[in-house]
Amino acid sequence: MQERRNNFLAILLGLWLLPWLLGAAAAELEIQVLSLTDTHGAVRSGAENAGRGGWLRLASLIRRERAAFGAERTLLIDCGDTLQGGFEAAASRGRIGVEFLAGIGVDVWVPGNHDLEFGLGEFRAAVDRLGARVLAGNLALPEDASRRLEPLPAWRLFERNGIRVAVIGATAKHLDLWLWGDAVAGYRVESAAALLARVLPAVHRARPDVIVLALHQGWQFSDPRQVNEVAALVKRYPELDLVLGGHTHQLHPGERIGPRTWYVQSGFGADWLGRTRLRFDAATRTVLDLRSELLPVTAELPEDPVLKGRLRPFLAAADRAAREPAGSLAAPVRAAGVPGQGCESSELLCEALAWATGADAVLHGKLNEASLPAGPLTRRDLFFLVPYENSVALASVTVAELKRILAEQRRTAAGTTAFNGLWGVVAELGPDGEVRRLTRADGAPLADSDRLTLALNGYVVAGAGGRFPELRAILRQPAARLQDTGQNTREALRQFLVRHPGWRPAPRRWLRRLPEG
Repeated sequence: MQERRNNFLAILLGLWLLPWLLGAAAAELEIQVLSLTDTHGAVRSGAENAGRGGWLRLASLIRRERAAFGAERTLLIDCGDTLQGGFEAAASRGRIGVEFLAGIGVDVWVPGNHDLEFGLGEFRAAVDRLGARVLAGNLALPEDASRRLEPLPAWRLFERNGIRVAVIGATAKHLDLWLWGDAVAGYRVESAAALLARVLPAVHRARPDVIVLALHQGWQFSDPRQVNEVAALVKRYPELDLVLGGHTHQLHPGERIGPRTWYVQSGFGADWLGRTRLRFDAATRTVLDLRSELLPVTAELPEDPVLKGRLRPFLAAADRAAREPAGSLAAPVRAAGVPGQGCESSELLCEALAWATGADAVLHGKLNEASLPAGPLTRRDLFFLVPYENSVALASVTVAELKRILAEQRRTAAGTTAFNGLWGVVAELGPDGEVRRLTRADGAPLADSDRLTLALNGYVVAGAGGRFPELRAILRQPAARLQDTGQNTREALRQFLVRHPGWRPAPRRWLRRLPEG
């Protein structure tokens, strides 16, 4: 009898608690944020893009994850450096990347520094095509012929599964350290810190449940060039729930980097998709839990047929362009060695720029470890040697200034792919690497006050991401007469090879170390 009574009381208690239990369960909501960054025009997988996953397989993964979790509970955010990178991107001047972003249904695109590389005209067209999906409130573009500057939208409020999510977008704060030339002149950029100070009051007035900062900057323990603001931002603005980073090409599956801020960065080259799940208490309007991981874009994933269909015209045009002749070589050109000290690929680039500009001297390096085969070449071959859209610059420098430029190269970039070797003028180096004397190629002496016409690419003129502040300062003096020749480095190389068929590498030691004593 007593046992029957206890069972009856338990049932009554369960019925009384059931609405509360159901309410508690219903009060927990969940959303996911899918994130990608620095995919750099990696359309296809395999050898075409150094074994990276590729957009077509990445699109299949995005489609799978969005369908499994629910489109109404998913946000998709790209943190930039999307439009430039692969040959297809170069052949279409970035337009294939715009179609990729539209095709995967991106909710937010935060452009990176390389996304401006095809010039402000192409970038403005990309912004217009993608519309409200573009967030980069710290970047202002010229709107019309009057050059009036208007900032891009800074943030948007999304609602997913009953959760109000504010997404703020910011690009790299020092675009002028990467970009130079007439085609990219006229924008204005401010720091992400200044942007947040300006827009966060409005964001808070909108009463979001979650604040996401998506930016083309990375979180680093040490940043001597001071180009990434993430560490300082999370200390100053602890209300940021989630920061999605980029630019540094690092893998961060997810970690706490501030009092409450979670950080995710999904590598580069379309190899990974970030997936962050947020569990939310609808009653208290607070985040209960936040977890993330990086999903690999593997060879087992099929290429997405819908995206492939959208990109087909661009791919066909790129395949035709890839086969176009681009001169020939009598022997392979290898990237081994130090620029200015026997490196064949840098010797070829320097000789081509000297031929194209008539410069007395050239400052250039090898842009990667790619080599060229002997025999006929195509435009695709040249792309692998020169994968960037750098313009060619000319400047007038004194011999004394060139010595300072060379000393800075040795001090800040020796042993890296950022190092630029000399061509056309011989530099005699002391045992410690100090430039003792410069002479012309035929041995004629040069005085410190003599002026030389120097050719170099726009990325180096910009300072190579903050690596060369002394070079920047020298070239911006009125006496330097810095000018954009209007030529593209890769195109100058192509024209040189067409005009010099059967070119054979015979690199000289332009940087010569003197014996001790």
